[in-house]
Amino acid sequence: MRKYLTQLKIAFPAFFRALPSWFLKRYYWILLLLPLLVSIVVYKLAEANIFGWHSVSQCKRVMEIIHPSLLAGGALLALVGWRYSRNTSLAFMSVMCAFTLARELGGQGTSFILYIGLLGLITYGHNNLDKLATLLDSRLASSLMATCFIVYALSQILDRNVAMRIGRLLLWDSTWEIPYTSQIEESLESLGGLCLLLTVVVLIVLVTRDHLKNENSIWPSKPPI
Repeated sequence: MRKYLTQLKIAFPAFFRALPSWFLKRYYWILLLLPLLVSIVVYKLAEANIFGWHSVSQCKRVMEIIHPSLLAGGALLALVGWRYSRNTSLAFMSVMCAFTLARELGGQGTSFILYIGLLGLITYGHNNLDKLATLLDSRLASSLMATCFIVYALSQILDRNVAMRIGRLLLWDSTWEIPYTSQIEESLESLGGLCLLLTVVVLIVLVTRDHLKNENSIWPSKPPI
């Protein structure tokens, strides 16, 4: 336990020191359009009462099926991919999806499950950078994974009314509210799950491509007829 805590004390600060440089040089900033587009689409759907989404409960019922399904799909797909390829990046993503799914199924009050999982994954990643090369070397895969947690953070900002309080302060209006906040927040969570699933898909494509490339490399460039 002491050894793990020592590793965590090293890995955690190192991770956050590396983040700013990584975001500036490696992150695909265009992915930040995704939460904006989803928020606009969901706002319009709720405003027009399409699918009955003017009602928070109706939208929430749909998203409570979509979000866990995306996370379960990501965990299962990554696990199957790891089973056949033995690529550690896929095992890493399977564990991440599983912890996120556990938090989603557990509901409010179980966020510590996700936090403990993330701390463990950060520590493992810091100590095994070479084993996670497929994930870390791919700008798209790592950017999608980062987008997931950016989106989750935005959903929490809405869920805890932080954005509303800031808006009231700036507008000097204690009655100001963000329309359809709950619908947007639930949809952003589902977008986070989709980003994790897409991260797994990108990794599987990369692993499959490398496998085919290695398979072809054992043959001469011009095989005898």
